[in-house]
Amino acid sequence: MGELPEEREKPILTLPQKVLNRSRSFIVAALVIVAALAWRDAVRKTVDTVWPEKHSQLVGVYIIAFLVTIVAVLVGLVLGHDED
Repeated sequence: MGELPEEREKPILTLPQKVLNRSRSFIVAALVIVAALAWRDAVRKTVDTVWPEKHSQLVGVYIIAFLVTIVAVLVGLVLGHDED
């Protein structure tokens, strides 16, 4: 019959290691937020320059938001894919 798969041993992390790993995650998340805000300003100024009329700006903002959402979903799917 079939063999049972071997269980992977998880490394045992000490409290300082857990704190360090969690701190790294928070720092990366904070940098991502800063980068997102910088991109938000860049996109806003680009839309203002490319589409000077208010109606066109609104359409441009929605188009960009839609494209960014699609990219975010695709990246989330790729990064969230489990290789088991």
